[in-house]
Amino acid sequence: MPNVRYATIKMRDLRGATLQNAGVEMHTDAVSRGDRVLVIDDLLATGGTAAATARLVEKQGGVVEGFAFVIELDFLKGRERLGTRTIHALVHY
Repeated sequence: MPNVRYATIKMRDLRGATLQNAGVEMHTDAVSRGDRVLVIDDLLATGGTAAATARLVEKQGGVVEGFAFVIELDFLKGRERLGTRTIHALVHY
């Protein structure tokens, strides 16, 4: 039987409008209070997905230590949405 979803964070487009059927979900047992988490994703564009993931981790009591990406689209300034945490990307465009 699948785990219960903790929460869903709705995603927004660049203008701030809520996107239909778009969000980030996490299982209730994915993160425990005090866990230190590194969020890893393939692409940092606007930072929305990574920021939503960080909010879910923090809601469960985890601490987001940083982010790692394969590709970062620098011109979209996604880093600005992720605060002062450590951010690494392998390739920049």
